[in-house]
Amino acid sequence: MAERRRAIVIGGGVAGLSWALDAAEAGFDVTVLERDGRVGGVVRSEMLGPVLVDVGAESFALTRPDVLGLTDRLGLGDDVVRPSVSQAHVMRGGRLMPIPPGLLGIPADADDIARLLGADAADEARARDAAPVPDEAPATIGLLVRERLGDVVAETLVDPVLAGVHATHADDAELMSVAPSLHAAVRAHGGLMPAVRALRGPLGPAGSPVATITGGMGRLVRALERTLADRGVRIEVDTEVVALRHDGDWHVRTPTGEHDADVLCLAVPARIAAGLLRTVTNLPPSADLGESLDSLPTTDDVLLVTLLIEDAALARAGAPVGSGVLVADDTVHTKAMTHASAKWGWLAEQLPADHHVVRLSYGGTHDVGSVDTDALVAMARADVLRLLEGAAEVATVRASLVTRWRGALTRPIVGRSHHLARIDEQLARLPRLALTGSSVAGNGLAGVVGRSAREAARTL
Repeated sequence: MAERRRAIVIGGGVAGLSWALDAAEAGFDVTVLERDGRVGGVVRSEMLGPVLVDVGAESFALTRPDVLGLTDRLGLGDDVVRPSVSQAHVMRGGRLMPIPPGLLGIPADADDIARLLGADAADEARARDAAPVPDEAPATIGLLVRERLGDVVAETLVDPVLAGVHATHADDAELMSVAPSLHAAVRAHGGLMPAVRALRGPLGPAGSPVATITGGMGRLVRALERTLADRGVRIEVDTEVVALRHDGDWHVRTPTGEHDADVLCLAVPARIAAGLLRTVTNLPPSADLGESLDSLPTTDDVLLVTLLIEDAALARAGAPVGSGVLVADDTVHTKAMTHASAKWGWLAEQLPADHHVVRLSYGGTHDVGSVDTDALVAMARADVLRLLEGAAEVATVRASLVTRWRGALTRPIVGRSHHLARIDEQLARLPRLALTGSSVAGNGLAGVVGRSAREAARTL
């Protein structure tokens, strides 16, 4: 009987685990090596008082089918749920306003601009968007919006969304990285607002359509672990990879020994992948690939504060900011707040009366890395009261979690798409090396799972 082909995965986040599942189903003998004491990467659940909550990724985009397909494979398809409340808000200049139906804060209709920003802003947007569309795409999404709709739309509606979602200001966010099909749609439909309408289809609530799993996204990781175990995949945690060797096969060295593989998957941050590839002395393309990975725009740390608060007034108000607020305002420290128990009905059902779960993220465009835990919790409570002004009265903190994610957000700044194209060209010369993870796939589980699937199809 022929020996089974072997695959090694370095990195046990969702990217590595989903690639491992494809490899196992393709008949490979698979081992996953994870340097931390747990798998899942930025998908993690912890107890907050009486409830289990997500302290990392809390949802996935439905604009692509990849995560939905994975949940079906894992037997979780019936537990996928949409938000109970989808409308989100932005805060800028001390003003809180709903995000209009559109794309990344870009309105799909001038009437929405008039309602939020006034008749003058709407008239300017109509006039600008009626102008001929240049053949060449602007470098950034901020420049596109300024040219087609005006500065006030870019700064008031779009910039807070980009800062909250991608930790990048609109004027720095590369158009081809954030919305690669947008300029072609603008040309096809003769304007930015008609392009947004076409890309979104029938307009529902603002924001990208998202979903989660009843009980939280941590269930995805637990289901992956169970399914991989059923398929004979070995997962070794607390295992640091120190070097790679290549002689036709791959050899992966750890402090306790060496693993051999026909195919290797690197599902780790770009700088770690680059460092490992530099340990390979006899694979010429690896030197160029490592340099390209090092040249990718850097990732940012994110600090997430999750609070269980008690506030009877907020209970009576319901969901005063909908699913949450994206912030670009000097009076508030957080860059985004999610009213998680308003957004997810399954979570609200588990809470005592008058209790709420809110998540506040810090970092990216605001640096709070030196603030201690107690001060962060106090800062988060103050931000909650500011953002829910008039709805929350006391916001008594009953439990809190502070989670620091290192390099959790990839910044889609100008130059990223060029570097990614170069990386994929170099990978094409290495058919037995897969590369996945958020460094190359971008922010969000949908992109990560999709990238892993494409790399599995290329290498297995």
